[in-house]
Amino acid sequence: MKLLTVLVLMLLLQLPVSGQWYYRHHRVEEPSLLSNQQLNYSEKRANGLIAIGVGLDIIGGVIFIGGMSSIEDTDNPGVEVLNAFTGLFYLATAIPFITVGTILIVSGANIKSQINYLRIAKPDQNGTLSILPVMISTQYRGAIPGLSFCLRF
Repeated sequence: MKLLTVLVLMLLLQLPVSGQWYYRHHRVEEPSLLSNQQLNYSEKRANGLIAIGVGLDIIGGVIFIGGMSSIEDTDNPGVEVLNAFTGLFYLATAIPFITVGTILIVSGANIKSQINYLRIAKPDQNGTLSILPVMISTQYRGAIPGLSFCLRF
């Protein structure tokens, strides 16, 4: 149990804390400054995060189902209590896997959505016009919807 706790804590310490993935990996201040090669590398990393997250969620789901199936009714009260404790142990073991897996999936999906937005906003060809929806922050009215026009030449 101590080994499992240490492993879970080590895994949690490896999670990215900052949301600025572009600064951590490429040392740029704005994600729009990334080259296409850096975007491709970041997309591969995001796909890896999603794959690891799905794997952890599957492992946690299997452990969770195993814990639920071990809690069953029997005629012997001693066996029933033992099965209940075993099931609760399995359920408590599944929670970190599911939590970390979900965090990895969400962070990978956020990175991929930012990369896709950057690819739309920063096309490869010169002489293109990009029209994108944006939210404009104002001091008095809050956020209002608007359009962003970008002409690349």
